[in-house]
Amino acid sequence: MGQTKGVNPMVHTSDCTTALGNVNPPLVGPKATRFKASIRNVSAVAAETTSRGIWDLVVFGFEIEMLRLHMHTLHPVVAGFLVSESSVRFQTMLSKPALLSDGIRGGELPSYMHDKTRVEVLSAADCEKHCPTRSRSRYSGRCFQALQRFVTLQMLLRHAAPDDLALVADVDEIARPELLGTMRRCHPFGAGSRLIEDGGIFVMKARQFKFGVHCDTGEVWHQGPKLYSVRWLRAREASEGPWTSSAFDELRTLGSYGAPTVTGAAWHLTSFGSTEQLVRKLTSFGAANLFSAPHALDPVRIEACTSRCLELLDRGKPSMCHDQSARRPPRLTGVRLRELPGADLPPALLEQPGDFPPSWFAFLAHNATSSGSRAGSPSRRKAALKGGLKGPLAKAAFRQRDHGAHGEGGAGHRGL
Repeated sequence: MGQTKGVNPMVHTSDCTTALGNVNPPLVGPKATRFKASIRNVSAVAAETTSRGIWDLVVFGFEIEMLRLHMHTLHPVVAGFLVSESSVRFQTMLSKPALLSDGIRGGELPSYMHDKTRVEVLSAADCEKHCPTRSRSRYSGRCFQALQRFVTLQMLLRHAAPDDLALVADVDEIARPELLGTMRRCHPFGAGSRLIEDGGIFVMKARQFKFGVHCDTGEVWHQGPKLYSVRWLRAREASEGPWTSSAFDELRTLGSYGAPTVTGAAWHLTSFGSTEQLVRKLTSFGAANLFSAPHALDPVRIEACTSRCLELLDRGKPSMCHDQSARRPPRLTGVRLRELPGADLPPALLEQPGDFPPSWFAFLAHNATSSGSRAGSPSRRKAALKGGLKGPLAKAAFRQRDHGAHGEGGAGHRGL
């Protein structure tokens, strides 16, 4: 095979075919047939390329520590981070700081959080224009979230090359960098791809940790990050008209029936943080109606559940995790970890646990952050500063960390 620009002649096509071995076809029969044929066709003509870029599209609200882990993990393998955030809280429309933009402008963030990052900030006026707020019954926080995600798509189409890939993920969904490296090098997308099953989108199944690193629930997050072909996104727009926020948001619901899935492809670190932060989340997101019953948000009950990897709800009602005489609450799937070594987590959490909030590790039998320093001590402060937060943003993070797993969240977490 002759050498062409962007192609590594030392890598054989069969290596790409092998690398795609953990990609499962869609479960719908005709889609599976077309997908397998597409892979065979691509494998017959495509070598590896080093020129393709991967753009990470992120909707950011308030989890600055989780965003730091996300960007630290993926910075080496992505072409850039395309981030949208807002200056208002999407549920209440109250004003809030644009933490990432403010941090970049103030020089408070490490280089891996700003040297590849483009940010757009949505205002209350943007929300009122696209998601009417004149009548509270008409306003939809979901609409505002979809609008924020749509902004990242618009950024992508302005900056990406046709052969690039787009990773669409929440802040707490972190793709495995080695998998992205494989997808960047290999070419599973035919130049003429028009159909989803022909390689326009891949679903990345994620290993989920819930309430902290101690609750490893296994690979149960089946609607994890999505990996799109920019060529396919443009082709669909050309054939079906311009993308809308609702149309792009609907792709998030695609699962293994309608799209190929990549196993072992990501981590989902959900509901991390202190008990107070979790309570705030439960009252602010779409599932708030599930926690309206008396005592549902009792911090003692919440922590009794999260510390033992128990479900917060039992048959739609609050689990009585703190009441020994009550019905035994259902346990999360997977295993409860007692120590950090050997856990399947992003490398930074294993190698530098002291750089992250103690509440993430609080319920390990051997607390990974307890040796020699507490959240507010000089050694703890030095470790956190090593992670790169500076100035007011660092102080906000310290206020949150000082309370550990039991106190109130700091100013850095007022985005809800």
